[in-house]
Formats: sequence, structure tokens, C-alpha cells
Amino acid sequence: MIKNPNSLQKTSFLKSEIEGQPVLWKQVFELLKNKRYDIKNFLEPLLSRPGLQVLLTGARSSAFIGETAQGIFQKNSGMNTRAIATTDLVTHPKEFFRENQPTLIISCARSGNSPESIESVKLADVFWKEYKLF
Repeated sequence: MIKNPNSLQKTSFLKSEIEGQPVLWKQVFELLKNKRYDIKNFLEPLLSRPGLQVLLTGARSSAFIGETAQGIFQKNSGMNTRAIATTDLVTHPKEFFRENQPTLIISCARSGNSPESIESVKLADVFWKEYKLF
């Protein structure tokens, strides 16, 4: 049987991505720890807004970050927090975007410019006069 070289490259890439997760998570933790005051200064005025909803979004494996963080973020912030895959967000926006409701979108993404992430921002422009994207 002849193996597809592209398949082997994808498998090798996926393996290195998975094996690199522990190091990456430590780097992200250190980054967040070092930027905690900047993040706090950004979030404080937003979290004081009555009725604020927080949407944690991401595509594919990045959606799991939002799902993992949703409970702890809601517990610590006291804000209504939902984890929503960007694929769900762009296919059913009216279920998640409430017109003129104060909303903080926290997008979890490796690149930040996936088609789903870009479309989510475009939809936010349609539904809200004011929103914050982090």
C-alpha cells in the first residue's frame, strides 16, 4: 500500500501540536499572569455594566477553551457567561446575539483570523451598536 505523504505530514503536525500543549499552556499561563493588571483594567469597566453577557467563542479545538473556562469565569466574575463555538454563532446568530445587550466577546483562537472568527465580528457589527472584543 502506498501512503499519502500529505496524510503523513498532517499526522506528524497533529502529533507535534498535541505534544506541545503542556508547554503552550504554561506559556499562556505566564502571559496571562504577566498581563493580569492590563486585563483587569480592560475588564473592570465592562464587568460593571448591568446585564452584561460574556460570550467565550472559538472554532474547533479552540471552542474547548471557552467550554473549559466558562464555569470559572462566570463564578469569579458573577456575569452570565456562555461558551459558544463560532460555527454555531455564525450559523444561528439570533440565538446568541441579543440586540443592544451589553456583550463582551472573548475569542479563543490560535490565529484570530479564522473565517468563523471574522464572520463573528461582522455579525456583532450587525447586531450591536457597541461591543468589546478581547
